[in-house]
Amino acid sequence: MDEKQIADLAAYLVTLGFKGGKLEDDLRKEISFNLPSFKVHHHIPWGEEQMFFEFQFNKDQQFGAYRLVEYKAVHRREVDIEHAVVEDIDTRELEEAMKKINWLEYFDKGREVTDVFSKQLIELTMPRLIRISYGDSATGRRIQQELMFKYWPKDVYKAHMTPAEGDLSRRYEEEQIFPATEYGTCNANLAFHLLSGRLEELFEQLYPFEIDGYLGKDLHSYLEDRLSGKPEKFNITCSGNEPEGFIEFVIPVELINGWYWNGGYTATLTMHPEISHRIIGNTDSRELEEKMMNDEIETVTYKKWFSKYSEQKAHLQRALNQIRNNNQNHWNRLSKKLDLLTNLNILYDALNIRQKHMLLNGVFDRGLVYSDGAYRTPWLHPALSHNQLKMKEKGLLYVEQPNDIWRQIPLSSP
Repeated sequence: MDEKQIADLAAYLVTLGFKGGKLEDDLRKEISFNLPSFKVHHHIPWGEEQMFFEFQFNKDQQFGAYRLVEYKAVHRREVDIEHAVVEDIDTRELEEAMKKINWLEYFDKGREVTDVFSKQLIELTMPRLIRISYGDSATGRRIQQELMFKYWPKDVYKAHMTPAEGDLSRRYEEEQIFPATEYGTCNANLAFHLLSGRLEELFEQLYPFEIDGYLGKDLHSYLEDRLSGKPEKFNITCSGNEPEGFIEFVIPVELINGWYWNGGYTATLTMHPEISHRIIGNTDSRELEEKMMNDEIETVTYKKWFSKYSEQKAHLQRALNQIRNNNQNHWNRLSKKLDLLTNLNILYDALNIRQKHMLLNGVFDRGLVYSDGAYRTPWLHPALSHNQLKMKEKGLLYVEQPNDIWRQIPLSSP
């Protein structure tokens, strides 16, 4: 086995921010099979958020070595569980116990754990995790699925998820493919800032300042460069000439509670000195200044517009590269979310009490009553009409015209 090749691949991944865990061991194992291509996985906790990576390596037959082709990054936002007491089990205490267990090691070793403390903790925790789903407790089943999704390895969770609760990754995760190109490869920090929405949030804050022409590149590309690291704070400093003088901007950015924020900017204008015009040889310097300002492209104007068009060109080139490389990826992400447009179950679970009432009032704006073991309404929103027959067959909801019963029974909520 070529240990140098393994070391080189591992060192390359380290430069991108991927290290630790079983990464090098997995590389060694996959390379030993000498297959045309292989994939390895990696996981990085990011506070309460998580990043999962799947690296695709292909063998370059010309050089007889493996190279990174692309990787898929998956960002999982914080899973904040609404706890309860189910079957006399406080699920908040259950979660605290699950935090202390190395579940990846537990499942990776075929459930054989030699550490005495971990073994005892697992023996206490697993029966409680199973027990909260007993009976008809929808709350228990929900919490059980959320705990497994939050702490178990992705493949183990998917093998044990229930159809009733659905795949929680569709609610909590975003993913994107990042190709390895001759121009470079997106590192772990930038992938996190892109998928978590942090880069876009900062971009929206700074875009109104219209500083692209002074940066020498488009603002989005500039922020990608800065957020490829993990700066606690930084200043965006840029400047340029204007007809009145030389202007300089200083825009502070600071990491607060895990997100980057800007609190304004400072602009300093240094006026150009007054010119004492005179005739030098056959040239009137006043006429020369007027000609430079009005009749020809003078230096300041040239620099300003060159910078602006260079920025636009870079922006368009970047957009073309993204379309060329990730067009199918965007469509795949969109298609995965289409059915969520009318999936009120997911939306309802995510809302607070006031928002739940607003949602119900919007869907059942002509009234909703509970009578004879079922809900009844005179009108169902057209966006949900495809479920009308299914709900009627299950005896959950009937769409019918109002009668005397509507005047006797007050409005209610599920």
